[in-house]
Amino acid sequence: MTLIALPAHLYQRQRWRNGLGWTREIWRSGEGPAWRVSIAEIDADCEFSSFPDCRRQLRLLAGAGLCVQINAQDPTILALPFAALDFNGDDAVAAHLIDGPVQVLNLIHRPDAIDARLLHRPLLGSMLFFLRPGQTWLLHLAAGQARLREADHQLQLGAGDSALLFGEAGRVQLEGGGDLLLVQTDRRADAAV
Repeated sequence: MTLIALPAHLYQRQRWRNGLGWTREIWRSGEGPAWRVSIAEIDADCEFSSFPDCRRQLRLLAGAGLCVQINAQDPTILALPFAALDFNGDDAVAAHLIDGPVQVLNLIHRPDAIDARLLHRPLLGSMLFFLRPGQTWLLHLAAGQARLREADHQLQLGAGDSALLFGEAGRVQLEGGGDLLLVQTDRRADAAV
């Protein structure tokens, strides 16, 4: 099993595809990625970039909230910490700030290549991850402190840091306290390699 530290100070800041905002990329699974995780920085009302053939999942990380309208339908309010929203990457999405800038964790993935989900879990003590072949976990510590342990290898995580777990089947223990956002991906059996 492989553990990779993804400290917050190494996230790559880049413009959105449409030029209307900024994101800090945490992880990308290669060129023309099957999946990517980033933190979108939204400081003005705007439209989201289009990602055809992808699915998107968001979680509110910081700020008073966001009103999101998808394909001119009734808006969804993301106001509670870690509030979630899922939609197609090519949907027309308009975002309106409720009261000042926000940050959202953004998972974009190609459903033809992987199955993916974005979860929030409070971290209170110890948590075990059992990795299967073809599976990857990205852990983002939104708040608190934590330590990952696998055999003789350890990683310390502070608020805003992330870690990637992948490889052969195995078990990893996470200890600490805070709020954790988890991305679980499983390579689809029918996906082209």
